[in-house]
Amino acid sequence: MRKGLVLVFLATFSLLLLGNSINALAIAPYEGLAPENNSVVILDAGTYYINDTGGDGVIEIIGKENVTIVCNGTEIIGNGEDITFGMWIHNSYNITVENCTFKKYWKGIDLKDSQLVIIRNNTLEEMSMTGIYGEANLTNLIIENNRIDQTLAGIWLRTLVSYEEGKHIIIRENWVRAKHGIRIVSHPSDEFGGYWDDVNITNNEVIWIPEELEEVKVFIGIGFLEYPWYRNSLRNIYVKGNRIEGFPYGLPCRGIINLTKINNWVNASYFTTYSLNVKGELLEENNTYILNSPLTYVAVGAYGLETYTKGQIKRNRYEVERGNSTYGLYLYDSNNQTYHYNLM
Repeated sequence: MRKGLVLVFLATFSLLLLGNSINALAIAPYEGLAPENNSVVILDAGTYYINDTGGDGVIEIIGKENVTIVCNGTEIIGNGEDITFGMWIHNSYNITVENCTFKKYWKGIDLKDSQLVIIRNNTLEEMSMTGIYGEANLTNLIIENNRIDQTLAGIWLRTLVSYEEGKHIIIRENWVRAKHGIRIVSHPSDEFGGYWDDVNITNNEVIWIPEELEEVKVFIGIGFLEYPWYRNSLRNIYVKGNRIEGFPYGLPCRGIINLTKINNWVNASYFTTYSLNVKGELLEENNTYILNSPLTYVAVGAYGLETYTKGQIKRNRYEVERGNSTYGLYLYDSNNQTYHYNLM
């Protein structure tokens, strides 16, 4: 897990060293703003109503390197239409985006095929799809201290086709209120499908935007999901200190090699957490799982834990507040496991 932290630190340090040679530019934002290589763009304060008429981002960072975008009280607002973006970061290297506000686009910040990217202290609100979206090859990505509100999905990263990979990902200390909170998804289309490796999600607060449910819908707080789940294409996943509130599915995990869940607080209405098709090592410790189900059929506190090599489930608390036919801890098809100090 520490490998990703070290690499991202080195990337950040290298950007600081470049500071004296990078050109700084202070401007008002406009449609199609495309920074040059080795530049710092400081966006002027104010509220700007800018439609993404080309569907490729109001701010376009495509094929660039060593670019920093710093907003100074800058609010950029779209018209809420589909296939519009606040910012594109595609095929780029060593990019930082700080202190910006984007509202009313389809996706706030769209990432693809990029390395050494930092998205920090931004506000993304009222996106009809996703606050921060990433796909394809992403390496050394930090998403931290952002506020994401009133979106369908808060942070959504996925691999889609063969050989795509995401490595050394840090998502920390974000506040998210959405239908889906934070989703890391692998869609392996064949045996050479994409994968995620070394993903750290820590100290985020994720809150569900509620709606009336007559049946279970897969709204997810923080989830690591492989479709289909037979390749274990998510590897070395570390989840610590997150607070997940109100989602039907709190912390679902499947198709993983080496999974750690520590000190998370999850209040959910159908599954607080599950771990399916986990191989390698699993550690689940000091988590609090609160099941609060208004539904009329089985709801489960912690579920699954299908075959893996080493497993420890200890010092967790499972609370069932209300619901019909509920389980606190339900296990099946398990090998070589250790369970102790779990409170029901």
